[in-house]
Amino acid sequence: MCAGGDCVKSSPRRDPGLQPERTILAWRRTTLTGACLTFMCYRAWTSDRCWAASAMLTLSALVVALLCVGMAIRTRRYRLDHASPAVLPTSLFVVTIAVTAGVGMSLLVTIQHT
Repeated sequence: MCAGGDCVKSSPRRDPGLQPERTILAWRRTTLTGACLTFMCYRAWTSDRCWAASAMLTLSALVVALLCVGMAIRTRRYRLDHASPAVLPTSLFVVTIAVTAGVGMSLLVTIQHT
C-alpha cells in the first residue's frame, strides 16, 4: 500500500532470454535471402540489360545494404546492453519498405517486358 501518495511504480527488470539473439539470427537469414535475390537479379540483368532489370538489381542491392546496416545497429545495441528493448530507427524501416516496394515494381515491369 502507499503511504501519503508516495507510491512509486517500479517495473521488474526485463529478462529478454534468448529472444534478441534469435531476432539477430532471423535477420541474418533474411539478409542472406536478400543477397541471393540480388544475385538472381544480377543474372537477369546480364541476360537482358533493360532499364527495369537495372533498377531491380540496384534496388535489391540497396535492400541488402539496408538490412546489413539495420542488423549491425541491432547487434551493436544488443552487445552493449542485453536488456535494452530499443528498436531500430523508424526512418530505416520506412526506407527499407520503400526500396522493397521498388524492387517489387521493377520485378513486375521486368516480367511484363519479357
